[in-house]
Amino acid sequence: MLITADGKDRVFESIDSTYDECVNASSEMGSRWIFYPFHFIIKDVGKVNDNQRIITPPDDLPHLKGKSINTVTNYLKQYGIEIMRALY
Repeated sequence: MLITADGKDRVFESIDSTYDECVNASSEMGSRWIFYPFHFIIKDVGKVNDNQRIITPPDDLPHLKGKSINTVTNYLKQYGIEIMRALY
């Protein structure tokens, strides 16, 4: 799952991929990281919903591991821009 810095937009890619394929795809994002700077790997439970859990958060946000998509989205709406300023 990719989320914008302001937490207002997200996209899901590689729905049927293995964990390793997701990690590789996230590391090869190219210029898409500019628009969707936060990359998360979520637990596959079939159809995507806001209660799914984060398996692997970005290295800079390890405290989001195990949180729901809804919790992470709300967190980034509140702090995402500040986090981006601090990181870059």
